[in-house]
Amino acid sequence: MVDNNLSLKDFLEDVLPAKVFIFVITLLITLSGIFYSLTLHDLYKSTAIIKPVDEKSSPEISSNFSQLASFTGIDLIQGNQSIEPIIATLQSRSFLNNFTKERSLKSDIFALVYWDGEKKIFDKSIYDVQKNTWVGLDNIKLEPSEEDVHDHYLDNLSVIKLENGLIEISYTSRSPLFSKKVIEWLIQDINNFKKNKDVRKYEDSITFLKNQLSLSSASETRLTISALISNNLKDLALANISDDYIFEYIDEPFIPEKKTYPRRSLIAILSMFGGILTSIVTVIFLSILNLRFEKNSIYKINKRRNV
Repeated sequence: MVDNNLSLKDFLEDVLPAKVFIFVITLLITLSGIFYSLTLHDLYKSTAIIKPVDEKSSPEISSNFSQLASFTGIDLIQGNQSIEPIIATLQSRSFLNNFTKERSLKSDIFALVYWDGEKKIFDKSIYDVQKNTWVGLDNIKLEPSEEDVHDHYLDNLSVIKLENGLIEISYTSRSPLFSKKVIEWLIQDINNFKKNKDVRKYEDSITFLKNQLSLSSASETRLTISALISNNLKDLALANISDDYIFEYIDEPFIPEKKTYPRRSLIAILSMFGGILTSIVTVIFLSILNLRFEKNSIYKINKRRNV
């Protein structure tokens, strides 16, 4: 009678003689993990903490002003605007692609290896600086598309709204300095984007209101329109003199000294444990197969004897 179960004694009898096998498999997998980690590029993440700028616009517009503005078709810009649409804009396809185009960053975000503020070194397997041509990106032998650019930012740009109302923004790249500069440029450009948008609204409102003022003869209406023009002029002046229009820094971005990824020591440790587990499972599996083979062999021998 052969026991179908693999006992602890059987396990030890199979595993202990296989210690050389376990050692070799563990060593091979560990070395493979270390070699793989060495093929990974060092990445550096720079982080900044920002907050929405306190409202500097005129006091809340009275109901009479709002009614008149609504009647005349004017879209008034009031205080306490939600910051959520601005964050969404910061991560949007159109804004990021325009940001990349205006600052000529496409080759930088995909192929920049080193930058000290003056000299730039690019990955020659991706971008040829001398010929100003794209060699290849992954398996695509073409210049990255707008979708590729947006996907890159989704993978490397992080914008998180914290519970205290602050916003954490970080960017990861192969160049520590470039990671820092991207955050600075993004904050500068989103401030300018929102400021220019509001300035156009203020100017359009002022132009429209002046036209309405010239057409109106009622003194009360003219007084209300004049007040609206005054409000828009104040907001326009505040917008034009403000650089930190939407966001201002609580903690400015920095040049990271330590890489964020890869954690090669962790990869090596996980590879070692993976090798140990794989080799032991293999030994157990082979032991079970061997046990079944022995059982079948004994069964066939007994059957022949009975015949």
